[in-house]
Amino acid sequence: MHSASKEDIKRIILYHLDQKPDLKYYINNPYIDELIEVLVEGVSDAIARSNQSVVDELTRAPRR
Repeated sequence: MHSASKEDIKRIILYHLDQKPDLKYYINNPYIDELIEVLVEGVSDAIARSNQSVVDELTRAPRR
């Protein structure tokens, strides 16, 4: 069983952010860039941990 890694999730989020390049152009602020990085890092970490928790639960569940 495979769950998405933190790096996989981060890549997906950044891909979607890159689909809207005008956002960074119009909001040209280094603090916003740093905020986005922190949010992407936190969200990808939280999702990866959640995914791993689900995998752990499934692998511990008794087989029928």
